[in-house]
Amino acid sequence: MKKILKITAAVILSLAVVLAPVGFMLGVSFLAPSQYSNTFYGALDAKYQRLCSIEESKVVVVGGSSVAFGLDSELLEKYTGMPVVNFGLYADLGTKLMLELSRDHIKAGDIVILAPELDAQTLSMYFSWDNTLKAFDDDMSMLGELDRSVDEWLFSIEGFWNLASAKLGYTVNGNKPNPTDVYNANNFNEYGDIDPEKFPRENNILKGHYLAGENYEVNFDPAIVEPEFLEYLNDYILDCKEKEAEVYFTWCPVNDLAVSDPSSEKMTAFENFFRQNLKCEVISNLADYKMESGWFYDTNFHLNDAGVKVRTVKLIKDLARKYENMNVASIDADENVPTEAPEHKYSTDFDGTDNNADFFVFEQTKTGTYKIIGISDLGRTQKALIVPLGHLGKAVTEIDVSIFADSACEKLIIPDGTNLSSMTGSFKGASNLSEICIYEDDPGAVAPPSFSEAPAGLSVHVPSGSDYITHYNWSPVADSFPNLIIEDL
Repeated sequence: MKKILKITAAVILSLAVVLAPVGFMLGVSFLAPSQYSNTFYGALDAKYQRLCSIEESKVVVVGGSSVAFGLDSELLEKYTGMPVVNFGLYADLGTKLMLELSRDHIKAGDIVILAPELDAQTLSMYFSWDNTLKAFDDDMSMLGELDRSVDEWLFSIEGFWNLASAKLGYTVNGNKPNPTDVYNANNFNEYGDIDPEKFPRENNILKGHYLAGENYEVNFDPAIVEPEFLEYLNDYILDCKEKEAEVYFTWCPVNDLAVSDPSSEKMTAFENFFRQNLKCEVISNLADYKMESGWFYDTNFHLNDAGVKVRTVKLIKDLARKYENMNVASIDADENVPTEAPEHKYSTDFDGTDNNADFFVFEQTKTGTYKIIGISDLGRTQKALIVPLGHLGKAVTEIDVSIFADSACEKLIIPDGTNLSSMTGSFKGASNLSEICIYEDDPGAVAPPSFSEAPAGLSVHVPSGSDYITHYNWSPVADSFPNLIIEDL
């Protein structure tokens, strides 16, 4: 008997040792005050609550951030006569998550409009526990909507551990994330749109007028659609139809400068792929949603306020072809729809000289600005290089970081007030590069490259107090690359 008691005590002690950290982790995750409520992730719970609370027939627009940045729900509501739910937020949450969360809340009489970004990640089964749990931090009941196998749930342990660690750090240090730019959850209105009165987006703020490079370009190629995702999306469509809801597919807005091949043949083939393979009607023409760069804001899919009005009216007209009771004959005049895109915030011209240009090799971009594509012979002798502001009268807006492979450069400096807007390529082979110093305060000014193949010793330094860690573009990279953000400049 004593032996049995000893064994039992040992088992209990072992279980306690194992389960105590798990209990602490879950306790912090579920019970500690929310730390992500002011971040872009923090807008999800309000969108979800609106979706769940509307009893009458409604319009639900499902997608990613191009929906959050691209819809005037109040205007859409005016012409459909139905309450609207803007159910798009963030590509890093994945389209599948938004489908999962909405699926059980679609009812008879609803109109579901699918509008995912045209990107390989958003058209795939991509899912991230880390990002999902940040978005669920205000309302963990959303976990009940997830359809996951036992082995998939096991991966949530790491996600909960990362969430608990981050929340504990923010709580102890009293530095709960509170972005100062458009990516703050408080900038959303009751519909789930980014409210132009809370955060005006007057024009295109991209210094190169679009985000360039393989990480950001838009490729009209059916190969970007993952077959498993297409099957899942069709299952979602059929499920909604069984509930007697109407389902339609529309295109997200696309910055025309970002399209890798805008030929009519390429666009037609891409459009036909969706029309032939989706179990719902495609109600929009792709050409109508490939829009001039002046309608966009800070990415190739995010519209400014004028662009939102133009895009929403396009969507209303598309729907009106299905619903005769929608009177849109004079909608352009009635709603004062702009006919010309606002001027870009930044000129592509550069007035002056920059001696740092001597260290690099350039090629011109679509907008006449310059992209750094190499290091000159003079530059190869430098241990530190500064990205120039301009070259030959034009702004330097891009850099391919692949140029640092086998380079002697140890330190790359991006100065405050830089004209750089895109970093493309990867740091593979940049064994000598150990430090990148970005002196630009605005994390939205420079879009990051891939750090997946960066050397282990590489660190990125940004100004103290800046919002790089929580910024839309930088936060996914910061989560996956631990040396990325060291706020000490």
